Amino acid sequence: MRKALVLYQKDAKGFYQKTENVSLPVVNNISESYAYDKKAQELYVQTANGNYVITVDKDNAKIYKKSKSIPHLKGDELTAAITKINQSLASKFERLNIERQRYIDDSIRIAKEDSIRRAKEDSIRRKKAEQYRQVHRWLDVPTKGISLKCAFCDERTYNDSIFCVRATTDSIFWATKREVKLGYEVDVLHGTKIPDELMRSDKYRYHYEIFKDSLNKGISCDTGFDYSKETVDEFNDLSLRGGIRKIVSEAPYGFVDEWHWDCEYGSVSFDITYTNMNKKTIRYLDVYWTITNDVGDVRKTGHFEGTGPVEPGDSAKWEWDYSSYYVAGDASNMQLTKLIITYMDGSKKVLSKNQIVCN
Repeated sequence: MRKALVLYQKDAKGFYQKTENVSLPVVNNISESYAYDKKAQELYVQTANGNYVITVDKDNAKIYKKSKSIPHLKGDELTAAITKINQSLASKFERLNIERQRYIDDSIRIAKEDSIRRAKEDSIRRKKAEQYRQVHRWLDVPTKGISLKCAFCDERTYNDSIFCVRATTDSIFWATKREVKLGYEVDVLHGTKIPDELMRSDKYRYHYEIFKDSLNKGISCDTGFDYSKETVDEFNDLSLRGGIRKIVSEAPYGFVDEWHWDCEYGSVSFDITYTNMNKKTIRYLDVYWTITNDVGDVRKTGHFEGTGPVEPGDSAKWEWDYSSYYVAGDASNMQLTKLIITYMDGSKKVLSKNQIVCN
């Protein structure tokens, strides 16, 4: 006879349900034999999810009777041992069921939050789509090729129209695309006083008259955005950072956030900040470099080893204020030639010079 005194099994919802006194054809994965009743010839065992009693045959009964590794119990002692195992299993699966319920509750909450977020995003997309369906948009301001010089960056535009984000009676602000590394583009805001030539333009004056309210308010005009030099510079800075984040997507093993070198008194000093974009934790970062003079002659090669750990998504900075590397006085240029990334699991990734991405 093989009987589960207590057995916990997972139901369709992932919760563990208890059954008692269940006959079984076999008991697998026994973790401990904790008692033997020699009079009844019954062996008591436990597994990860159950407490069992097994009636043994005569041959095995002789073996268990002589065994000293399994306690021979009876009466109250046996009852106490069975109760202890049952209580341990009850505590274990009560905890697992609580964790399961918490997981379900969290999943429901996250699903609701995602649903709300998607609804908001859908609303924004519908509003933008409706704008594009209009015959004319206030954003597309005709400028007839008149020169506009940005007061913030001195960039000039001579286009027939501009993507205008705001216009007042005397000032106009527009956005352009600026290419950054790896072909990515970011939005850049510009602004200037409206030149007399544009002010006299019939097309511009008519457009301003029709869309005066929208132009005065401006696009994405939050309470704190006053189109001053400070706020425009801040927007351009944030936009540029957004472009950099896209570049990082092309650097799955991480990127050099910044690095510097010097050779004061001939001794090479170096510092580097590296951001780990891989799912593995970095143990060591070996940086190989070459120093040349202005005509390309190699003056020194070497490497520095930075010790982690650097967790995924984290950055680390290493500094070598002094080193054993010395260079001649005409040394003027340093190039990073290779990075060797060693992860905590012992695996390595070698990034050649052309694979190194710098911020």
